[in-house]
Amino acid sequence: MVIFTVFQKLIKSKKIIIFLGAFIIILTTILFVIFRDDPYTAEFDGKTYSLRAETREEISEFADFFALKIVDEPIYTKNITIPSHFNDTYLQYNDLQKQIGLDLEKYKSKNCTLYSYEIISPERKNGCVLNLIIMDGRVIGGDISEREYGGKMFGLGE
Repeated sequence: MVIFTVFQKLIKSKKIIIFLGAFIIILTTILFVIFRDDPYTAEFDGKTYSLRAETREEISEFADFFALKIVDEPIYTKNITIPSHFNDTYLQYNDLQKQIGLDLEKYKSKNCTLYSYEIISPERKNGCVLNLIIMDGRVIGGDISEREYGGKMFGLGE
């Protein structure tokens, strides 16, 4: 009789442990889904936008978010490496990125590609190019620049 009682208590404690384990797994999964960051989105001006840049359509959608229309093909492409230490110029450039929810700090010493697209609309941006820094199909930085040598550079949110 004693053995039967002890066995019943063990079964009950195993059920509790299994129940608690399942509860913890479910709770962790729910919290992960709610609080995880999507590496392919950023926020600007209270709105979320996509950073995906593997296709022409995705790059056009990115430009559309900032009210820019661009040509389909880049006019310039170059492989670059984000420096491991930022000088004043890179610190200022990164400040432009932070204004739109991006940060190049995470990409120090990483190889990526710079793509430049001619802006065809709006009229006030004619003669400018949209520069996008893309790594692994994701926009990690960008700006609008006047094409002439020594021209001005603007943040995407300006």
